[in-house]
Amino acid sequence: MTELVVDDMHESQEGAALEVVRARLHRDFDGAVGPEAVDRAWDAARRRFDGSRIRTFVPILVERVAAEVIRTSAPAEG
Repeated sequence: MTELVVDDMHESQEGAALEVVRARLHRDFDGAVGPEAVDRAWDAARRRFDGSRIRTFVPILVERVAAEVIRTSAPAEG
């Protein structure tokens, strides 16, 4: 069985890129909102692009959406 290629990105490459994004979000936001909130934001952002036919930019879009959700939901500092 051949691996499905979606917009020049193999599913395994996309999955690996999404895990890198997830790790970066945890690094940047765990202290502010906790790991569970980071996972929820990452998962919701990832699911938002499930039906997208063009997959090349999905990891960066997931990171941007998740980070924005976390920033807007994080308690204000000060």
